[in-house]
Amino acid sequence: MHIRGALSYWLEQLDEVTPLWVLTGLAAGADTWVAEVALEMKQQPGGQRIRVKGCLPMPLAHYRQDFDQLGYAPDAVVRLDSLVETLQQQGEEMLVVPSHLSDEQQTFAYSDSHYGDERNTLYLNQSLFVAKYANVLLALWDGQPARGSGGTADAVAYKLGLPPVWPLGEANPALEPVSQFDGQMGGVVHQLPLTRVGGEPVITPEFCALKVEGLTGEAPAFGHLWISQHDNGMGEGSCSEFLSAELSRLLMDLNQYNALPVPEVANPYPAAGLAQTQPIFLRADGIALERQSRYRRTVQRFFISALLVLALYEIVSNFLDGDMGAWIFAGMLGGLLYCAVLVKQAARNELKWKYQLARGIAEGMRIRGFLNLSAVPPKAAPLIPRRFRQHLPLLNHAIAIAELDWWRAPTAFVAEATRASWIQDQRNFLSARLSQEGVGKLKWSERFYKRPLYAAEVCQKWAKSLFNGSIVFALALFMVVVLQYVLGNPVFADSKDYLMLGLQYALMAAGAIALWSELAGYETTAEGYRSMDQLYQRADGLLSGEMNPAKEAMLTELAREAMFEHVTWHNAEAENDLKQKQQP
Repeated sequence: MHIRGALSYWLEQLDEVTPLWVLTGLAAGADTWVAEVALEMKQQPGGQRIRVKGCLPMPLAHYRQDFDQLGYAPDAVVRLDSLVETLQQQGEEMLVVPSHLSDEQQTFAYSDSHYGDERNTLYLNQSLFVAKYANVLLALWDGQPARGSGGTADAVAYKLGLPPVWPLGEANPALEPVSQFDGQMGGVVHQLPLTRVGGEPVITPEFCALKVEGLTGEAPAFGHLWISQHDNGMGEGSCSEFLSAELSRLLMDLNQYNALPVPEVANPYPAAGLAQTQPIFLRADGIALERQSRYRRTVQRFFISALLVLALYEIVSNFLDGDMGAWIFAGMLGGLLYCAVLVKQAARNELKWKYQLARGIAEGMRIRGFLNLSAVPPKAAPLIPRRFRQHLPLLNHAIAIAELDWWRAPTAFVAEATRASWIQDQRNFLSARLSQEGVGKLKWSERFYKRPLYAAEVCQKWAKSLFNGSIVFALALFMVVVLQYVLGNPVFADSKDYLMLGLQYALMAAGAIALWSELAGYETTAEGYRSMDQLYQRADGLLSGEMNPAKEAMLTELAREAMFEHVTWHNAEAENDLKQKQQP
């Protein structure tokens, strides 16, 4: 009953589209119970969104021997086999979690009937994997220390930010805990207290309780939510406060993103290094492209309408006493109302925010895919800079989803594959954005969106020319005024109104172009592209040969630089996003 209540609680936090992944090691006892309840709920109304993913510490044939040898209930093996068969029939995933042991150590661990350090390492490896990639760790736990490596206590401690003790003394680099400064990613433990047969009473762990603000309803009816083992309180800025807000924001963004309709993309461009998560990437990429197109059309319409209103404003004073003035006023009013409608529609449809969110998901998965391709394991430090993390938890989640493909099928490093599919691919993209070749073949609007360096130069040229033109009009107007009022010569006096209009329109157009260029960030974007191209060029020259720690660090830093470039753009864009401005 408690397991069902806990799963139902988290299912309620998600919308009617977002799936609930249940990662389980299928171990005898708690893991088996959770998997059986989840599969039963999956067959009931509203449970179709549940996905059960088996995460084994070793191949099933070797895993089964522990069910025979460790004194489990007689039906433990039968229940394991039944679960595996059901998962396979339903198309659910069965993942054998790769370890960092050598082939020789791993072979010994598989055949070890005495449950030694090597075999314990495989269990701890599996336990920490589940804890790392579960946003909420559901722990059926008595609060007691683990009786062996890889027990529930180890997973709970790891999830709450404490470093595990590896049996052989050497940690799996892909499962290094995040620093205390960060807290574990999504470090939430939902404990269902229990007492082992013949065990001691439940000991409540001294963890920080999770604040439930932002979650649907009150705290879960069954169990307790724990968030951190590093804080002594829930003060402002604490790790617990940070992780609580992060979880709430993640659930909100996840639900809103998954509710977006899936657009049809004529020629989807898959990301390198992604396998099972490729459909998730393609969906995000398609949403980003569709929302981007709609947002850009809205911005163009608003800017053109605003310019027309300004143009009419400049001449309306000349027609105040005639019918033409009334028509001009009507045109100005219509243009202003149209601009207001565009702003309201953009805010209501959240075009920019949805575009930014989908683009961030796609780019995060693409960059992690490049690391998968290059055989670079996950790292403790996140790819997204810390100061952006709480505002972009869904991007971290997307990166973690893409990391799963590395665990599913770790590949050997091949320099040429990395160079062709990552380094050269990105350099070709950046070169195209910085090049001015073939600009004439693009649509006029695409020249500005796909060629930021060209756009910056064109805007600078036109703004400068128009400003200089306004100076010419001003000098001409000055000469006419001098001739008329100082020298008493009425020559060209009738041209004053036209010169004044020329001066006004030239200044207005110069200012508008300069403002557009500044808001669009053409120069900043071009400079960012140029800087990234230099990094890729340097990486290209250092890539040859076998993988070593230096190359691994270089590629990881390259991925972080690419993510930093994107989230910096994302953060700058969010500052003038209508959705963000509407939030308290």
